[in-house]
Amino acid sequence: MDFDEESIHHGFGQHMAAYNMETSAVHRKLQSKVEALRILRQELEQFRVERDQYKLVAETLQLRYSALKSNSELLAVGGCGALSENSSLAALLHETREQNLKLSTEVEALRQRLNELQGDMELIRETEASNKSRVQAMTSENAACNKDELQWRRERANFICHLEGLKKRNAQLAFDLKAVIDEKEELITERDAYKCKAHRLNHELFVALRAKKTHPRAMLDPKRKKGIVKLGGGGTNEDTILSPRQVKSILESGIDLPQKTESLSDLKSLCLALLDNLNDKNLALSHQKKTNKILAGKMTELEQRWQQLLSENEENTGGQEEDEDYGYAPSQLLLNGYCAAMVDDADISSTPSIAPDNEGVVITPDPGDSEKHKSAEVLHSDDGMSSLSTESVDSSVYGVDVQPDDFQKSSSATTDSGNCGLSSRCTGTPRISSAVARERMEDLKDLPPHLATLVHKALHELDMRDYEAMVTIRAENLAAIP
Repeated sequence: MDFDEESIHHGFGQHMAAYNMETSAVHRKLQSKVEALRILRQELEQFRVERDQYKLVAETLQLRYSALKSNSELLAVGGCGALSENSSLAALLHETREQNLKLSTEVEALRQRLNELQGDMELIRETEASNKSRVQAMTSENAACNKDELQWRRERANFICHLEGLKKRNAQLAFDLKAVIDEKEELITERDAYKCKAHRLNHELFVALRAKKTHPRAMLDPKRKKGIVKLGGGGTNEDTILSPRQVKSILESGIDLPQKTESLSDLKSLCLALLDNLNDKNLALSHQKKTNKILAGKMTELEQRWQQLLSENEENTGGQEEDEDYGYAPSQLLLNGYCAAMVDDADISSTPSIAPDNEGVVITPDPGDSEKHKSAEVLHSDDGMSSLSTESVDSSVYGVDVQPDDFQKSSSATTDSGNCGLSSRCTGTPRISSAVARERMEDLKDLPPHLATLVHKALHELDMRDYEAMVTIRAENLAAIP
C-alpha cells in the first residue's frame, strides 16, 4: 500500500513538472506574440501618422496646385511669362505625380502588411483560446489531483495523530509497567520477610511440640483417599477402586444399566461400600467431637493457668523494672540450630530440630494428661484427623530438656527467682527480656487474634516448663557438688 502511494505520488510529481514546463513555454510564446503585436501596433500608429502627414502634404500641394493654376490662368490672360511658368508648373506636377505613385505603393504595402498582421492576430487569438482550454482542462485535472492529495494529507495527519496517541499510551504503559514492577519487587520483599517470619515461627513450634519428621503429604494422603470406594468384581476376586467422581457417575447412570447379574452385583457392592464409608464417617465424626471436647477442656485449663500466671507475674514484677533487659529467653533454645537459608526448602520436615540429649529418659506427664493422651490415641479415623488430634493433645505435655552446659551458657540470662533454693522448686515466673518480647509481638501481630492468643499461651507454657527444668537441673548440679 505504501509503495503504490509512493509510485502514484512520484507520477503525479512528474506530470506536474511537465505541465509546469509546458505552461512556461506557452507563456513565453504568448509574451513574445504580445510583444510582436505591440510592436506592430506601434508601427501601425506610425504609419497612420505618416499617412496623415502625406495627406496633409497632398492637400497643401493640391492647394498650391490650384493656386498656381489660377495664377497661370491669370498670366495666360495677361500674355506674359507663360512658358517659364508653364515649364515650372509641369515639373511640379510631374514631381507630385511621382510622389503620389510612391505613396500609393507604400499604402498598398502597408495594407498588405496590415492584412498579414490581422492574420497573425487571429492565429494568436486561436492559439491563446486553445491554450486557455488546455489550461482549464489541466486546471480541472490538477484540482482533482489536488483533492486526492488533500485527502491523502488529511489521512496522513490523522495517522500521525493516531501514532502520537499510541506513543503517549505506550509511554504511559511503560511507566505503569515500571510502577507494577516496583510494586512487585516490594511485594516480593514483603513476602520474603513474612516467609522468613513464618519459617522461624514454624521452627519454634516444631521444636517446642517435638513433632515427628513426617512429610506433609503423609498427612494429606488419608484426606486424598477419603472418598475412594472399593468394589468387589462380578466374576473375579479382584477389587475395583473407584474415585468419588466415578461413584457419582455410576449412581447417576444406575437407572440406565441393563438388568444383568453383574451390574446388579456391582450396584449392591457399591451400596455396601457406601454404607461402610458412611459408618466410617460417622465414627470419625464422633471421634472428632470427643477430640474437640478434650481440646476445649485443655484450652480452658490453659486459660486458667494463664490467668494465674498473669496475676503472679504482676505481683512479682512490681518494682523490678531496672532488670528488664536481663532475663531468661527460651526462644534462644527454640532457635538453636535454626538456619535462615532453609526458608526456601519444600517442606518443614527438612527443618532441623533440637534432638534431646536424654533420649533414654521417659517423660511422665500428669495422670489426667496421660488418660487424655491414651483416649486421643484410640481415636483413629480415615480422614487423617487422628494424627492431628494426637499432636494437639501431646502438645500439652511437652517439655524442653536443658543440659548443664546449656544452663551454664545461659545462667547469666536467668532471673533472680532461680536462686530461691536448692531442693525446692520456685513458684515465681520467668521474666523475658524486652527484646525477645518485642520480637514475639512483631511475629504475632500479623496472625489472627485467636491464633496469636494460642501461640502466646503455648510460648508462655514453654517458658514456664523450661524455667522449671533449668531450676531443677541447677539444683541437681549444685547438690552433686561435694
